[in-house]
Amino acid sequence: MKASQVYANRLIAALAASFALAGCGAAQAPLSSPGSTVPVASHHAGPLTDPSTEVDIANDWTAAIAGSGSADCWTISPGLPLVDAGAIAGPITLSYHVSPICGVPSSLGIAYGPAASTGARCTFNTLYDGHFSFSVAQSSVTDCTIKYPPEGVSAIFTYAQITPGSRLRRLH
Repeated sequence: MKASQVYANRLIAALAASFALAGCGAAQAPLSSPGSTVPVASHHAGPLTDPSTEVDIANDWTAAIAGSGSADCWTISPGLPLVDAGAIAGPITLSYHVSPICGVPSSLGIAYGPAASTGARCTFNTLYDGHFSFSVAQSSVTDCTIKYPPEGVSAIFTYAQITPGSRLRRLH
């Protein structure tokens, strides 16, 4: 075999291997030369990693708060922390699992508040529809917010309750 033919076969084999490693391409006919074969490249359906975002939980209240929440196709890692009064916890990674079973858009609700009072909880919602967005649902005695810092985590979920004096300002 001529040296140029050997070089061409090696180049074709190297290109086929690089496409297989990158997860590119659908099944292809095997490339071959006399006496050698190259395996068919595999097809990867879906992204190589699940999309995720990082958030912090801030407590602007005078007592510790606890969180709960889950949804199909979502993972919260390392889990929802207990947050002491005046503290901030995080980062917490919220990951959405892209698969044929998990549709887009999809949302995850995380409720935070004092353990003894379910009426004083806020629900922080994370929506994935190709990108992440956040919203918060209040109770009648909470004043929770979502802050977007210039660097670092995507959002800070901040829990606060309405003090009796500020309740009048909020109603007007």
